[in-house]
Amino acid sequence: MTDITTDQILAALFGILVLTMFGRTGFRILRGMMLRYLAIWGVIILTVTAGFGIWQERGGSIAAMQDLGAAQTVQNGTITLTQKRDGHFYADLNINGNDIHFLVDTGATDLVLSKEDAARIGLDATQLNFNRKASTANGTVHSAVVRLEEIRFGPFLDQNISASVNGGKMRTSLLGMNYLRRFDSIQISNGEMILER
Repeated sequence: MTDITTDQILAALFGILVLTMFGRTGFRILRGMMLRYLAIWGVIILTVTAGFGIWQERGGSIAAMQDLGAAQTVQNGTITLTQKRDGHFYADLNINGNDIHFLVDTGATDLVLSKEDAARIGLDATQLNFNRKASTANGTVHSAVVRLEEIRFGPFLDQNISASVNGGKMRTSLLGMNYLRRFDSIQISNGEMILER
């Protein structure tokens, strides 16, 4: 007769415990945990994929990711924009009922919309006359002159404003001087642009 050692008894008990745990009930618990973890990882992968898509669309740089939203505050009729890491100021305006993200560009003569933003506010690029030429840092571009019914920026409302739609590719619409001139004061200090009327 073979002697049974303590180690063999413990191994047998462990085997019974494992079989008990991973029987039908144990398998259901394990399957539920696996499905939960798969769902969590699915959400993480979707979030990272969406973020990467936005990153590429905005130019594929860390600075571009930080410029997705405009840091702007309104107090006592004054709008304050906070400078982003790329050295620029950005503003979110509502045009004809649609929110549009702008790069504030004091070197631009006009308020210039990208074709995508023009479509967002209801302008059909195929119906526009891109007969105006402008020299830019990226070469000569064609643009179309348009009128914007309504612009809301913080507490300010402006109507019937002249603007341009750029016929080329633009990452961000430009908030140029024909609109910025409507402010009585524009000050830049300590990483902030303060606009007052």
